[in-house]
Amino acid sequence: MCYWPSGKSYSSRSKETRETLMVLSDLDPGTSYEAHITTVSNRRTSEPYHIAFATDPDIPLDLAAACRGSTLVDVKWKKPRGLFDHFTVGWRLQDEEVKYKTRDTTKTDHTIAGLSPGTQYEISVSSVSNRKESEPCSIVVQTDPASITAIHIDTGVDSITLKWKRPEGKVDGYQLQLNGPKDPQEGKTFHVGETEEGEIHVAELTPGTTYFAKLLTTLNDQRSKPYCFKCSTKPAKCEPKCQSKGTDYLTIKWEAAIGEVGYYGVDLIEKAGSVRSKKIPRDSNTEATFDDLLPGTEYDVIIHTVTDSADTQSDPLRVCAGIFIKCYFMLPSKITTTFDH
Repeated sequence: MCYWPSGKSYSSRSKETRETLMVLSDLDPGTSYEAHITTVSNRRTSEPYHIAFATDPDIPLDLAAACRGSTLVDVKWKKPRGLFDHFTVGWRLQDEEVKYKTRDTTKTDHTIAGLSPGTQYEISVSSVSNRKESEPCSIVVQTDPASITAIHIDTGVDSITLKWKRPEGKVDGYQLQLNGPKDPQEGKTFHVGETEEGEIHVAELTPGTTYFAKLLTTLNDQRSKPYCFKCSTKPAKCEPKCQSKGTDYLTIKWEAAIGEVGYYGVDLIEKAGSVRSKKIPRDSNTEATFDDLLPGTEYDVIIHTVTDSADTQSDPLRVCAGIFIKCYFMLPSKITTTFDH
């Protein structure tokens, strides 16, 4: 028996046997062959009997998930030994006996899109040659959980409360990362269990501070793409005090606010509705003096602690300018006394 690859300029190989069965074990996978079978007797050879056959393609090598998202998976593999025409990529939900969805490709990578978030899929790749398909090489891949799409933020002086809706697909928890301006590399991480509507309250934050935040969904050891946002705590409240006053002036004093402050605003409000305001830089003395006031007039004083994103007002302080009192003194009139001598 002589055999050789079809259409190739290879030299033929030959084997002899006295049986009517021969096993050829030195063939290449996925290859078409031609062969001549002859009988030999007394050194005489018969006319050859021509046959053609093809070997099955070999299994693709090292199938792996190169990249994954919430709705897609990129897979790659290495070419098999021997020849092949193309590859068939198939996928289905794990543990479901349904027919694979398939795509053909001549490349050694493929992107499977349109998947459900947080779901396990069985993915297979097989080689095809001469209409023959190899045994599949299979892996199980879980897509990433879906990302948060919107949040509601409630802010306090030293805390924030975040609320969001549960995203599509499977989720077993959430992860929040907060980075303040003074520690951009070392943010706090908070873990929240899976709920239909997520919520987290974070306390003990710095007043008047803007935080850069990331909120992610988690599933096993996988995380979604982060939902990035900024949130700011409100500046701390100040309490005004009357430092000194006269008939036509008032000096208002307050303690510096805890945390970050842009500037202080001081409003002096007369009962009639007129308002006089002063803007005090945060690095200046925490006091303000108002001159040219009306003696005996009552005023409300309000301190504003202001940042780029918020304004916190103090409770009003009722003060009254001093009263000018006029005093009148009566001098005795001239008295003339006559004495008789």
